[in-house]
Amino acid sequence: MAKKIWTNEIQFSKEEVNRLLQQMEKKSRFTIDRLIYYPYYFLEYGLKEKTLLHGKVGKIGCTIDSISGVGSLIDVSPNLYETEMEGNERIDVHLTQKDAALEGEKFVCKSISYKMKILRMPEVELQKNLLFYRPFWLVRGDRKKKKFLLVFDAVTGKFHPL
Repeated sequence: MAKKIWTNEIQFSKEEVNRLLQQMEKKSRFTIDRLIYYPYYFLEYGLKEKTLLHGKVGKIGCTIDSISGVGSLIDVSPNLYETEMEGNERIDVHLTQKDAALEGEKFVCKSISYKMKILRMPEVELQKNLLFYRPFWLVRGDRKKKKFLLVFDAVTGKFHPL
């Protein structure tokens, strides 16, 4: 059944992925299996730091993997658009939006205290909480009779073995 979702625009087509991998590994054969969409939450928090004279305001964003709950800080908001998609292309979500917001706040606060080395934590207020699906190509590889699988990020072009 088709459902409206938020996703990233695909930057690397099936043909481009195959061409790039063949250029890097000439002795391997690659077959692009299919496109899957992996679920993440995009969370944006407003920061308000109270000082003696005035409050400083800022923003910080992160993504939370909706299956493992692992967080990652992001520099810029993801460029997303809304589309309809069949369920067999999407991986199921394990975290609720509420749980993702809690995980995100813990992750952001830990990151702020660790990276900024501050004594007093600013107020953190959730401003955006959006489930989105990032596209990945599943690729089958074959080299000297050894078979392997790769996952290829259709947005950045980064890949790694499964």
